[in-house]
Amino acid sequence: MKLFHFIVVALTFLWLSSCSKSKSIDYQIGIDPTFYPLALNEQAASVFAFSDELLAEISNASKKDFVKVNLSWDNLIESLYLKKVDGVFSSASLNLINQTKYSFSDPILKTGPVLIVPMQTGKISLTDLSGRIVAMGKTQEELDLMRAYPDIQFVFYDSIVDALDKTVKGSFAACLIPILPANAYVKDLYQNELLISSSPLTDQGLRLLTLKDAHPKLIKTFNEGLLDVQKNGQITTLLTKWSLFQN
Repeated sequence: MKLFHFIVVALTFLWLSSCSKSKSIDYQIGIDPTFYPLALNEQAASVFAFSDELLAEISNASKKDFVKVNLSWDNLIESLYLKKVDGVFSSASLNLINQTKYSFSDPILKTGPVLIVPMQTGKISLTDLSGRIVAMGKTQEELDLMRAYPDIQFVFYDSIVDALDKTVKGSFAACLIPILPANAYVKDLYQNELLISSSPLTDQGLRLLTLKDAHPKLIKTFNEGLLDVQKNGQITTLLTKWSLFQN
């Protein structure tokens, strides 16, 4: 009887230790449902749903518990510094300053601009637009494109719809529009007038972000899980489900 009691106690201890260990490897991930400052408009809900389901898939693939924590955009980074969360989904730029403060995962969603041209122009690249007027946004990454292509007459657009309309009318030879709204508009309102002529032209994207070197295991685990989800095609399924086309 004493031996039986000892075995029960030992097994209970091992079970509790196992539960404690499992809980210790959970990661809390902060997500702002609006994804500010990305200009998502009505696509924000789709990106949020996609992120939620992708996090669950990565959790299953990595056999780690990723727990979503909804936060407002102005509390996102603060919660990271206060250690209320281990990481956050962020569209922060991969510039030198940010890379000294944060560690970044591989992108889960590309958000950079794509080249949009009139349908009759056919697929071309920025190198084919020397001397032509191309409308663009004002992000730092797009300003870098301006410096990389000095022969193009870049102008800033007031709104995405205005840039698309003027490209249709010929006022602009082309425009650079973030990939998510670009696909939404071109596949709908402008499907017979405009086409997307490139992949995203910058490295902008939605990524998991942690404080610099604070959670190297988290970044590694997340990237490995993301790769598994990419390889098994589940990420493509989710992107299609939520109409977040990436090419």
